[in-house]
Amino acid sequence: MYRNCWRPNKDGGVYSASVNTLATACGHGRDTKAIALLVEPWLLQVGLLEVRPTGRTLTAAGVERARQLVSLGDADPSRASIHETPAARAMRALEKTR
Repeated sequence: MYRNCWRPNKDGGVYSASVNTLATACGHGRDTKAIALLVEPWLLQVGLLEVRPTGRTLTAAGVERARQLVSLGDADPSRASIHETPAARAMRALEKTR
Protein backbone atom coordinates (compact mmCIF):
# COMPACT_ATOMS: atom_id res chain seq x y z
CA MET A 1 0.00 0.00 0.00
CA TYR A 2 2.81 2.37 0.93
CA ARG A 3 4.75 1.72 -2.25
CA ASN A 4 1.93 1.62 -4.79
CA CYS A 5 -1.24 3.30 -3.52
CA TRP A 6 -0.51 7.03 -3.21
CA ARG A 7 -3.60 9.05 -4.15
CA PRO A 8 -3.36 12.85 -4.45
CA ASN A 9 -6.15 14.87 -2.81
CA LYS A 10 -6.85 18.47 -1.77
CA ASP A 11 -4.83 18.00 1.43
CA GLY A 12 -1.75 16.69 -0.36
CA GLY A 13 -2.42 12.99 -0.66
CA VAL A 14 -3.15 9.71 1.09
CA TYR A 15 -2.18 6.07 0.81
CA SER A 16 -5.51 4.45 0.00
CA ALA A 17 -6.58 1.07 -1.38
CA SER A 18 -9.52 -1.30 -1.48
CA VAL A 19 -9.68 -4.65 0.32
CA ASN A 20 -9.21 -6.32 -3.09
CA THR A 21 -5.98 -4.41 -3.63
CA LEU A 22 -4.72 -5.30 -0.15
CA ALA A 23 -5.56 -8.98 -0.68
CA THR A 24 -3.74 -9.04 -4.01
CA ALA A 25 -0.68 -7.33 -2.51
CA CYS A 26 -0.58 -9.92 0.29
CA GLY A 27 -0.72 -12.77 -2.19
CA HIS A 28 -4.34 -13.65 -1.43
CA GLY A 29 -6.03 -12.09 -4.45
CA ARG A 30 -9.14 -14.23 -4.21
CA ASP A 31 -9.32 -14.30 -0.43
CA THR A 32 -10.49 -10.81 0.43
CA LYS A 33 -12.60 -12.21 3.27
CA ALA A 34 -9.48 -13.35 5.15
CA ILE A 35 -7.95 -9.89 4.80
CA ALA A 36 -11.18 -8.21 5.95
CA LEU A 37 -11.64 -10.57 8.91
CA LEU A 38 -8.07 -11.14 10.09
CA VAL A 39 -5.59 -8.53 8.88
CA GLU A 40 -7.72 -5.39 8.66
CA PRO A 41 -9.09 -5.50 12.25
CA TRP A 42 -5.57 -5.81 13.65
CA LEU A 43 -4.34 -2.88 11.54
CA LEU A 44 -7.32 -0.82 12.73
CA GLN A 45 -6.75 -1.80 16.37
CA VAL A 46 -3.10 -0.76 16.40
CA GLY A 47 -3.90 2.49 14.58
CA LEU A 48 -2.09 1.87 11.31
CA LEU A 49 -5.17 1.88 9.09
CA GLU A 50 -8.54 3.59 8.95
CA VAL A 51 -11.60 2.83 6.86
CA ARG A 52 -12.99 5.67 4.76
CA PRO A 53 -15.67 5.75 2.08
CA THR A 54 -12.88 5.85 -0.52
CA GLY A 55 -11.20 2.71 0.83
CA ARG A 56 -8.65 1.76 3.44
CA THR A 57 -6.17 4.52 4.25
CA LEU A 58 -2.86 4.50 6.11
CA THR A 59 -2.82 6.73 9.17
CA ALA A 60 0.20 8.90 9.98
CA ALA A 61 1.42 6.07 12.25
CA GLY A 62 0.85 3.60 9.40
CA VAL A 63 2.91 5.69 6.99
CA GLU A 64 5.74 5.95 9.53
CA ARG A 65 5.66 2.20 10.19
CA ALA A 66 5.66 1.47 6.46
CA ARG A 67 8.70 3.74 6.01
CA GLN A 68 10.51 1.84 8.76
CA LEU A 69 9.71 -1.54 7.23
CA VAL A 70 10.70 -0.44 3.74
CA SER A 71 14.03 0.89 4.99
CA LEU A 72 14.66 -2.36 6.91
CA GLY A 73 13.80 -4.43 3.85
CA ASP A 74 15.98 -2.37 1.53
CA ALA A 75 18.94 -2.64 3.88
CA ASP A 76 18.54 -6.37 4.46
CA PRO A 77 20.25 -8.55 1.83
CA SER A 78 18.43 -11.63 3.11
CA ARG A 79 15.00 -10.32 2.13
CA ALA A 80 12.25 -12.86 1.67
CA SER A 81 11.77 -14.74 -1.54
CA ILE A 82 8.56 -14.26 -3.46
CA HIS A 83 7.49 -17.71 -2.28
CA GLU A 84 7.42 -16.77 1.40
CA THR A 85 3.90 -16.57 2.82
CA PRO A 86 2.52 -13.15 3.81
CA ALA A 87 2.23 -14.31 7.42
CA ALA A 88 5.88 -15.35 7.45
CA ARG A 89 6.91 -12.00 5.96
CA ALA A 90 4.89 -10.13 8.60
CA MET A 91 6.36 -12.17 11.44
CA ARG A 92 9.90 -11.65 10.12
CA ALA A 93 9.30 -7.89 9.91
CA LEU A 94 7.94 -7.78 13.46
CA GLU A 95 10.91 -9.76 14.79
CA LYS A 96 13.34 -7.26 13.26
CA THR A 97 11.73 -4.35 15.09
CA ARG A 98 11.97 -5.88 18.56
